[in-house]
Amino acid sequence: MNNSSFDNFISKFSNEEVVKKWKDLFDELDIEEQKTLENAEDNIEEKKKDKVSIFKRLKKKKKRRMKRIRNNLLKSDKKSKSDLYINLVNCKYILKNLFKKKNRPMVSIIVPFYNNLKTIDNTLKSIKKCGYPNYEVLVINDGSKEDPKLIVDKYKNIRYFYKENEGLGLTRNFGINNAKGKYVFFLDSDDEICKLALNHLVDYAEENNLDVTCGICRRVYYNTKSTSYWYRQLYKKKSVNLMNERYKILNDTISTSKLYKLDSLKKSNLKFITGVYEDVLFVGQVYNHFDRVGLIPNIVYTWYIYGENTSITTTNTIDNYLERINKFKTIFKDAKVVDKIYYMRNFTSHHLFIYIHSFNDYTDEEKRKIFDEVRKMYLENEKYINSRLLYSPFKKIILKIIYRKLKNTIKFN
Repeated sequence: MNNSSFDNFISKFSNEEVVKKWKDLFDELDIEEQKTLENAEDNIEEKKKDKVSIFKRLKKKKKRRMKRIRNNLLKSDKKSKSDLYINLVNCKYILKNLFKKKNRPMVSIIVPFYNNLKTIDNTLKSIKKCGYPNYEVLVINDGSKEDPKLIVDKYKNIRYFYKENEGLGLTRNFGINNAKGKYVFFLDSDDEICKLALNHLVDYAEENNLDVTCGICRRVYYNTKSTSYWYRQLYKKKSVNLMNERYKILNDTISTSKLYKLDSLKKSNLKFITGVYEDVLFVGQVYNHFDRVGLIPNIVYTWYIYGENTSITTTNTIDNYLERINKFKTIFKDAKVVDKIYYMRNFTSHHLFIYIHSFNDYTDEEKRKIFDEVRKMYLENEKYINSRLLYSPFKKIILKIIYRKLKNTIKFN
């Protein structure tokens, strides 16, 4: 209480004792009010400190977790530039989605098995390490002499089937018919799925309501450990490929680096046909049927190229070549004109040259068969042949020579 107010009290009350009591009371109230204000300020400061400390703890915890994930990724893979890039992309994805809880749809991973006992364990391990929370694995034994049951039983979320031998294509169809997920993914029992592959594929498929979503396939030559990428130039950025631009992605004819919506496959009645090069025909029909196909720049699949005596190796026999031609003819029926031009480019630059390189190894009778089939193929589709679309100048020259000779029906010496 200040002096002026105190003097006012003195003037109003002659009893100094009463005035002193009032002064003491006011002083107590002032002190109590000051304490209340100080306590309130202290509480505000404490709350601020608590909030800051909680935020700092969460931030430190997040950093420690990311550091641990990054170190594990770097230890598990070879430290090549490409692998480091993949790890950084995955770290960025993990950081972005660290505290997001998503209800992810189930993916059915279809794994046909036939005499791959040495590799099936690594295949199933890769699924476990993939990092996708909601999946089922269908391991389908296609009448193999080897029994993978002991290995399969070590893992969760697996349904095991045994059936009579019918080949890879019909085994995948068996998987489609028995799948329970919203999406299906094909994984061969001697290959591996990459980390976060399903996360990237499903996210983009869900965001854009896609029936098919494609990623990059990495090829690893098992004996030399050298690495290449299957048409990586197609996957420079995330995009949706429309039907009028479908010719741009026709070279990617493998089925295993793609995610398919199960209902869409069933409604369209798209299935594998047994025989050689099931992928070429199946993927060609998928491209012809669906208007929108998603592309993501993430490596999702590792395809191992083994030696000559493994189940995945295909030899360049005359029967295989005739099968290639038949598959292309089937795709041609439903393809648009512009797509047919690019299919012919693919046939010439890849499939035909496989046999040209080993042409001298065939018998005269086999050479005659190859010649007749190629001639028939080229004359039936003459209007779709354009050497300017070939990548290599050498292949352009060879194509012109072949086409001229085929058209004139030359005879072998």
